Amino acid sequence: MYEQEIDADEEELQLDYNDMCDDVVDLKNELKAAKIEAMQLQLRLKAAIAKSPDAAVMPRMPAVAVKDQRLEEIEKFLMFVAKDVCLEQETQLQVGLSVTVANRTAQMQTVVQWPIFMAATAECPVPRRLELSAPQECAPHLKALLATTKAAGKVDPEQLQIAAATWDLVAGELETITQKALEPVVMLAHRSVQLGILVASWPTAGAIEAFRALCSVDGEPFEVGQRVEVEYNGTCFVGNLHSLTATGKAVVHCDVDRPDVLTVAPVYQVRRLDVRPSQAKLEEGQLPVPVEPECVPPSQPAVAEDTHQALRRCRSEGSLRQPGLPRRCNSDGNINSML
Repeated sequence: MYEQEIDADEEELQLDYNDMCDDVVDLKNELKAAKIEAMQLQLRLKAAIAKSPDAAVMPRMPAVAVKDQRLEEIEKFLMFVAKDVCLEQETQLQVGLSVTVANRTAQMQTVVQWPIFMAATAECPVPRRLELSAPQECAPHLKALLATTKAAGKVDPEQLQIAAATWDLVAGELETITQKALEPVVMLAHRSVQLGILVASWPTAGAIEAFRALCSVDGEPFEVGQRVEVEYNGTCFVGNLHSLTATGKAVVHCDVDRPDVLTVAPVYQVRRLDVRPSQAKLEEGQLPVPVEPECVPPSQPAVAEDTHQALRRCRSEGSLRQPGLPRRCNSDGNINSML
């Protein structure tokens, strides 16, 4: 009888212990979900502040406080990514597009990706998979930094200073023609060149394939450096394809323009010329390629070059035949206002 009571007590204690272990696991999952939700809310708040018309009149913090805040934000970002990223599952993807987040543009060519598995939250009850996408030239250093951060449980102070001096943490919304809605994202934007480390559900191999299917001519996608022809208001201008954006726009440097002037147009207003980029280089002293006469309506009067520079700039996916739309901007490294 006494042994039976002991066995019953041990069994009851074991059941209690198992229940407590289950409670600990549940609490850990809730804590992780709460942290993820808090970070998502912070990203949305930053994006809303950036879009607010009152943002320009907000008082600026002292320089020292801003510097400490930047370090703290980048450290939190690296800790968050290092905790959930799966560095063992590394893939490479050829993107060949530019993206804009919070007025910062990044040229995404060949990127290295690692998955980030997000647990379900109250706001998003379905588990999600994000992609950490880094430029190929930055991937080895980033991978080593995340591995050491995950192992040590903190970011090395020296590496944090280097990261803060090289990158800016920006939060905003990502728009692509293959997504149904804007996606809240966060990106490390390089401070001197147009490179970015993006955390988002885009890009994927399927999304890039869909983009190329949507933005192609006769089944062949555009390539940077190709000779193309862009149309505005019934007039065609010949130039080189500078870049493509994830929103389905082509950025063209027209032959009649200065090197610092670019033209942005939806891809359906651009056609590829059967000329290789190497064949299209102008010889020293040679005049720019003129506008092809077949694209100019007979009734349209000649327009001086200076007038072209004042008029020609297509904008968003709106009609290109509205004469009031500006169509050019200086390419000072940032064409975000027109993208």
